[in-house]
Amino acid sequence: MKSPGSRRSHGSGTGAEASETEALRVYLDDIGKIPRLTPGEEKALADRIQSGDQEARRTLIIANLRLVVTIARQFRNQGIPFLDLIEEGNLGVIRAADRFLSSKGVRFSTYASWWIRQGILRILADRGRMIHIPIYVVQLVARFRKAERRLQVKLGREPSTDELAQELDLSHKKCEMARKLLENVQNLDSMASLDTVDQIVRESSEARGPSGTHLVELQLEHERLDRLLHRLTEREEMILRIRFGFDNDEPHSLAETGRQLGLSRERIRQIEARALGKLRRLFDEVGE
Repeated sequence: MKSPGSRRSHGSGTGAEASETEALRVYLDDIGKIPRLTPGEEKALADRIQSGDQEARRTLIIANLRLVVTIARQFRNQGIPFLDLIEEGNLGVIRAADRFLSSKGVRFSTYASWWIRQGILRILADRGRMIHIPIYVVQLVARFRKAERRLQVKLGREPSTDELAQELDLSHKKCEMARKLLENVQNLDSMASLDTVDQIVRESSEARGPSGTHLVELQLEHERLDRLLHRLTEREEMILRIRFGFDNDEPHSLAETGRQLGLSRERIRQIEARALGKLRRLFDEVGE
């Protein structure tokens, strides 16, 4: 099956937009005809893939293309054409099919969802945009998020507002304001993703005098944390990313994470504790 991008016209203006809309419609019609797989079928295909069966690999990938569209819809209106998001998500499914082990007890769709999101988040990061917001807002949000994650790792739980206030040397009231700012900022479409894009912030012309505008590149701690997470096992990394919402997502409870991964709440707690212990040691090694 052709990807939607392969059908796209390279024309311009309304004609190109109409062509892309038609390409998407045809693609969605095509993948809508593909039968869904049962858990047993997924496992059988995964076992065949482990034996080098390329037809089984192709079947597993194609059967999950609808999942890509579902996830890609969550990232629309962020400056990237929808068809491009789908193509990156499709690459995520391919990566998942090449790495999936049915013996781990996780549905392929659950496992693939993580890889799809990673592919889409990567293209959003690669095409990070100019963001127009006051610099003090970004600085406050960045400080709050950094402290929140540092305490999550240090304490092994969600920090309280008082603990965050002490860590940031802020009043309780101001810390609550920072928390609300963070929630609001994450909901702004124009902000793209604080956690996945190297933010480039344009200050107001009033703040910078004759030059009119000034570009400030804000390097958040996400990149460093991301590198450390990659040093955990794949399952440990996935659980921490889901639990703490590291991929521009909401944090999830132990039970919610367990439901996503097909594991018990207690098993998630055990793996999380082990992963946080490793992460704390890694932070110590790099002087965090």
